[in-house]
Amino acid sequence: MSLARAIARQLSLARATTRQLSMARALYQLRMQ
Repeated sequence: MSLARAIARQLSLARATTRQLSMARALYQLRMQ
């Protein structure tokens, strides 16, 4: 497995995690209003 492919997979994982965190934060803020 090439290093570039591993880095790309890590970046896509981090991007998905960040998107899930931002969605969870938005839902939490909507609920607290």
